[in-house]
Amino acid sequence: FESSRLFPLKMPTLVCNNMSYRLVGSTWLFAAVLAVTPESASCAFDIGERADDSTCALPLARDAALLQRAALSSRSGLHTDVEGSAPWWQAWGADARVATEAIVGDMTWEEKLRLVTGHGEGWDAYTLRSGFYTGITLDVPRLNIPAILAQDAAQGFRTSDPKVVGTVTSWPSGLAMAAAWDTALTHRYASAIGAEFRGKGANAILGPSLDIVRVMKAGRNVESLSGEDPLLGAANAREYVSAMKGQGIACVGKHFILNGQETNRYSYNSVASERTKWEVHYPPFVAGIEAGLASVMCAYNSVDGSQACENSELIQGDLKGRMGFQGWVMSDWWAIHSRPNAARSGLDQIMPGTQNVWDSNDLKNSAGEARVDDMARRVLFGMISTGAFDRPSCIAALGWTCPSLLYANVTSCEHTALAREVAAASAVLLKNDGVLPLKKGVRVALLGSACNLRQETDPDAIPWNRGDYYVVGGSGRVLSPNAISVRQALEARGLQVLGSYADSVAEAMAQLRAGGADVDVAIACGGVWSGEAADRPTLRLDQHDFLVGLAARNAAETKLPLVVLTMSSGSILTDFAKDSAAVVSLFLAGQETGNAFADVLFGKVNPSGRLPVTFPKQDSDGQAVCQGLECPTSEGIFVGWHALIGKPVAYPFGHGLSYTQFSYEWVQEPQFHESHGGEITMKLRIQNLGLVAGAEVAQLYLQFPASAGEPERVLRGFKKTLVLPPGGNEIVSFDLSSRDVSIWWDCEVSHDANVHCDVKACDGTSCYSCGERLEYLMKQKAPQDATAQLHTEFPEECGLCESAAADIEAAAGVALPKSQVPFLVLHLGLEAAYQGCFADSRFDRDLPVLKGNLDYEQCEAACAGFSFFGRQWKGECHCGDTYGKHGAASGCDCGAANIGGDKNCVYKAAPATALTPAPIALGQRCTDGWRRIDGAFGVALGASSRDERLVGHFEIPMAEKAVLLHKQ
Repeated sequence: FESSRLFPLKMPTLVCNNMSYRLVGSTWLFAAVLAVTPESASCAFDIGERADDSTCALPLARDAALLQRAALSSRSGLHTDVEGSAPWWQAWGADARVATEAIVGDMTWEEKLRLVTGHGEGWDAYTLRSGFYTGITLDVPRLNIPAILAQDAAQGFRTSDPKVVGTVTSWPSGLAMAAAWDTALTHRYASAIGAEFRGKGANAILGPSLDIVRVMKAGRNVESLSGEDPLLGAANAREYVSAMKGQGIACVGKHFILNGQETNRYSYNSVASERTKWEVHYPPFVAGIEAGLASVMCAYNSVDGSQACENSELIQGDLKGRMGFQGWVMSDWWAIHSRPNAARSGLDQIMPGTQNVWDSNDLKNSAGEARVDDMARRVLFGMISTGAFDRPSCIAALGWTCPSLLYANVTSCEHTALAREVAAASAVLLKNDGVLPLKKGVRVALLGSACNLRQETDPDAIPWNRGDYYVVGGSGRVLSPNAISVRQALEARGLQVLGSYADSVAEAMAQLRAGGADVDVAIACGGVWSGEAADRPTLRLDQHDFLVGLAARNAAETKLPLVVLTMSSGSILTDFAKDSAAVVSLFLAGQETGNAFADVLFGKVNPSGRLPVTFPKQDSDGQAVCQGLECPTSEGIFVGWHALIGKPVAYPFGHGLSYTQFSYEWVQEPQFHESHGGEITMKLRIQNLGLVAGAEVAQLYLQFPASAGEPERVLRGFKKTLVLPPGGNEIVSFDLSSRDVSIWWDCEVSHDANVHCDVKACDGTSCYSCGERLEYLMKQKAPQDATAQLHTEFPEECGLCESAAADIEAAAGVALPKSQVPFLVLHLGLEAAYQGCFADSRFDRDLPVLKGNLDYEQCEAACAGFSFFGRQWKGECHCGDTYGKHGAASGCDCGAANIGGDKNCVYKAAPATALTPAPIALGQRCTDGWRRIDGAFGVALGASSRDERLVGHFEIPMAEKAVLLHKQ
């Protein structure tokens, strides 16, 4: 790699025995310098002064294999990374796609198998052996195709090999990065991690984790860049993938899809509607694909009855089809149940290659050569298009283990500083009664074992999935001898610390009493970790009882200001907060945890982190871990914080305080513009009203029209300001697209059950929408009775409109029973509500007026007064057929003008000279996709999902035609 990639600030100087050598080129020039430097020389990189006036020197790991690699490069047939040289693959074509096609066309069957099958030699059963990357494919020397060398991922370069510990940075977790609500920082964070991966010889990272947090106790929540919200996940995914691509690292987004817990992770079946998938779980993956995601890892669990890696509807239909994903689908490790089924369903690569691997007979019989060509093409394109194959890490002569790089020291003081910056930026100030920031010279009593945690640095000494208060357990664990505890960080500042680390309320209180007047403030710590293969049994911190008891006793007796610091792997209970003066929370923040806390406690950093998950009132709040094998996403689109709207919580999604205060005012109130399919723009001024500098995170929430069936609030944007000085201000702009005011139109649900309400499991008492209520009532009552009751209970939300009944009656000249009309609106779909052109044979109704025999004028009359989604349908008829019984007829344009979807076509009025208007055409099938909602929207801007600093509204005019966006 070029030295500029490792040292992004400026070119370093190599200092050996007090003589300086300026590096101006590539690694190969550096190797030449080493070649003439005595082995006894003392060498280090010097990149000069840092912002905090300290010097930054990186010890030089000398390795003869590096020189061997340089010497062999000219014989290997692979291009080296000398600046200005073209990537090897461009010999096949200047464009990645052209080159990929040409290379695959020249590959033998056996060479293609190398690309689509992991090389499992690095695994001893389920244990990764020293000297190997997590995932490997063999290179193809004849065609200069390098090996794929992939490594986990959650907090940096995985340290399952003891010799790797200490040579990489232990970064803050994905959830910690999400808590910063700062996409620019996400980009820098990912870029630095990518540089370390590239320095280690890897060219692919088995991340990011894009799973939506829906189960608060799930063991791997802390790995997620998404937290509880798809927009937050999409924003972070976009920057993460883009930054990795800039470092020549291919990203493998995971886990596709609905991978929400660890309990029964290999066998549970997650069931979700199309709308739930597209509105909640898919957006982070879509954003990653748009940014250049090379690969998607399919999950262990099943989805809608089929294992995720063998689910054609998910992989071929949604991922490769409607999302347009051009990269490859990689299996999670040992996730495949049926090799033939996986190949047919769209899986492109089996990992790790120790069992259930492809073989020639499998693929030829179950998939065929064309499918294998597609598999190889996708793998190659993913690696080439992201730049991951531009600079081969390992050459053929040295094999694919890259020992000289795998054990190289790629951390640096610059990366340590960035890890500290990210950790501090992710700190969430939950509560502050004025005790923070601490004054200089303050005398501190430090209480609790979590304040004094020393990390175990031998991965072989602890179970593979065991974490601690700094790192997650499992495949994402990154241990470090440089992990800083709270105690170490405070003592490094020269503080006199009185400590009690036994998690005993009695001992802690004795320490406070003994300290007496020599203690100004008490700081107590609590933590909880989680990891792969197990969910959390509770939301309590390990020290929950200690903290609650200490806070109560201190408040009643010594009355010292108590500051509680929490380190967690997700949502926690905070019962101790009511008797505490301040609470600061971090999500597993890596090696710089202690320093990050110290920076916030003493005001070096004004906290600006915001919760990416909800902190509930009680352990039973939120979605429970599914203990069985059938696990429906019963909450539908009401995931995470959305399901808790209107219910008491300890600290809501988006919450976080600052040491200063901010004001919000409109510069331009929300405005809708009918351009590019519809845009909404708004501007506000945020001003720092306090006495210290700070940054604000402005969060934009929309309230959809009730007919849309959306949660009461949905996050549609956020912006983090610059650090504003006292009195300073910044103009913040939000520009929303039609996609931001759209819902996913699921034809099966929308036209076969309810147009706009996601059908979810419902006990009849806690239904979110009319769709749920209808589903419940239909199990209890006859259709007519169910819809009559629904008419009374949901008159507005469901559009059970008497005006539509009157229109249909007038057009047909026949009176309909009132109980029939709402049923038609909800169960037959728009067609029946607009025009009554056909009957639903499922319920054996025989209504003559619904036989498709209305002429144009009658149908137009029926449509003219009907309003749905706030849209008046004037002069057009919605003519489709749910069950495809009718063929198309003249007068109905289902071609380019088919804005409403394949099932819906706009009737063209007959020419004025025509004596008889053409009949209504039926029979075009529905197409799922995003549909813009018309009507009045509410806007709330503030510092959390429950904060309203600024409110407004805008209205999208009723369109004459339904606005169907792209199908993705």
